[in-house]
Amino acid sequence: MKVWKQYIILETKRMIKGLPAICFGSLFLIVLLAGIFTLFQVNSKHTEKNNPVEIGVVAKKGEPFVDWMITTISNIENTQYTCHFQRLNEKKADHELKSGKTDIVFLIPENYIASIIKGENKHLTIRFGSSQSTIVSFLFRELSHAASSFILDTEAGIYTMQEYYKQHNLPNRADDEFDLNLKYVKEIISLDKGMEAEEIETETSRPLIQQYLISAFVLLLFFWGLTCSRMLTPQSKAFQNKLTQKGIGFAKQIFARGLAFFTVSLANYLFLFVLAGIVMSVFSLRVPGTLCASIHELWQFAFRCIPVLLLSTAFIQLAYEITNDSLGGILFLFFSILAMGLCSGCFYPRSYLPHALQSVSVLLPVWQACRYGFSALEGSFHSAAFLYLIACPAICFLLMTLRCHYSQTH
Repeated sequence: MKVWKQYIILETKRMIKGLPAICFGSLFLIVLLAGIFTLFQVNSKHTEKNNPVEIGVVAKKGEPFVDWMITTISNIENTQYTCHFQRLNEKKADHELKSGKTDIVFLIPENYIASIIKGENKHLTIRFGSSQSTIVSFLFRELSHAASSFILDTEAGIYTMQEYYKQHNLPNRADDEFDLNLKYVKEIISLDKGMEAEEIETETSRPLIQQYLISAFVLLLFFWGLTCSRMLTPQSKAFQNKLTQKGIGFAKQIFARGLAFFTVSLANYLFLFVLAGIVMSVFSLRVPGTLCASIHELWQFAFRCIPVLLLSTAFIQLAYEITNDSLGGILFLFFSILAMGLCSGCFYPRSYLPHALQSVSVLLPVWQACRYGFSALEGSFHSAAFLYLIACPAICFLLMTLRCHYSQTH
């Protein structure tokens, strides 16, 4: 036991020599991640204004109400920045749809409004580009199906009225049919007045700044492993065998390096939070409604997130142990963390992913770290995520031990 403790101290001293490089690399990563997520936030606010859905309207020049409808829809507050309407002829509309300049085309038949009033079977055609997959175009597809169903129900109501009047020989059938059609048209035009849009905050919804803050924090704890290649590259087989002869087996060697690396990572972790506290006090930065609303609460958040640090250090050590190479560990870390970040909702909502991938993503360390980080930021405790953060390092330790034993026996 005494020899093993001495080995832990020696490994810690060796790794401390690389602490300045880790601190410098962490600061560089903070600047990089802050730039990336700031760009995401700015881009998310201006995407709708800069990239509206281009909608072409094909109708005869003298078609009544078409220009009025375009002007009315364009002036609706919710469509001012998401949709841009323009009048086109059918040939030009098809050309722009194929070239991708236009996303959606409405083909309005001649005397369309009059046909609705008279109960005739003239239907509006909506064409979509096959490569158009934005959420707005998806909603237009669904709305077109809903409008089609509404019109079919309208026609069914008209036909039912006609049949009823015919069977009972009721008078004024044409006038009543005309009045009913006008009521349907009025109902369609006034749908916006009959609906009230409300937004309810779900249990999983959080302000964008909080999502970016936790995502950047978790990615930082994982990505700073890219600067640890020298200190975590496994020792030579000859040195490992000598340690084994001294009574320090492969499992103890790996655990000793893990303790030493966690100690160095904790020092870097505390350094970054000291720096964050200084920045908060100088620039009066606060995240209201969270544990980052004051410097005292910032340190509470730091203490709560130590299990996330434990998970990240274990995963970083695993990357270098199983690759047994400095460059291999860096490449493995970079691409694995990037993939986990993409699948964990760090850059965009997980709901955009296929359902099968969403089910798998809940098993990823980055997702569980973000899940725990959100609860810590809110001042609560997520027991399931905490158990994962504790169990995952144990699994990493087991995998490293098996890998080391395999490399020594082959």
